[in-house]
Amino acid sequence: MIFRMKTLAFYSSISGPGRSPAIFRRGFSLVEILLAILIFAVTVVPLIQIFIQSTRDAESAGDFFFAQCTLVAELEKLKSQNAISPDAFASIYGKYTATEMTEGKYVYRFTVDPDFEIRGVSPFDGSLMVTKVYELTAEATWASRNGRKQTLSYQTTLVK
Repeated sequence: MIFRMKTLAFYSSISGPGRSPAIFRRGFSLVEILLAILIFAVTVVPLIQIFIQSTRDAESAGDFFFAQCTLVAELEKLKSQNAISPDAFASIYGKYTATEMTEGKYVYRFTVDPDFEIRGVSPFDGSLMVTKVYELTAEATWASRNGRKQTLSYQTTLVK
């Protein structure tokens, strides 16, 4: 303890009044600075890449959500047309019908197949059961930001 006090007194007498000792004014070495930059780069670069990827994922999710909303809305329109007026629906979609529409970067295709059959076996007597239904198919296609083709499709049936 006494030695330490004498050492500090010695350095303070060398540095002069109002100045810190020369030994305490030492800067960082080049190795220390490069090491700090390396540690910073190793931790920050992956974080930046994560932020970029999350932005891309959010955009892709938005594209899928927009396409899904449009497809579901169009399918619900077809279902409600059949529920409101089955005869008019049968006259419009009495044969295989395919329609296509474009909205921005999305291309939508809707098909109605009136000759679709669902076949099953009765659990009671083992007889074959056949039900004729309308098969509705809706598909959306678009190019994502990176140029890859994205597709979303739905299929459902309506009882005649």
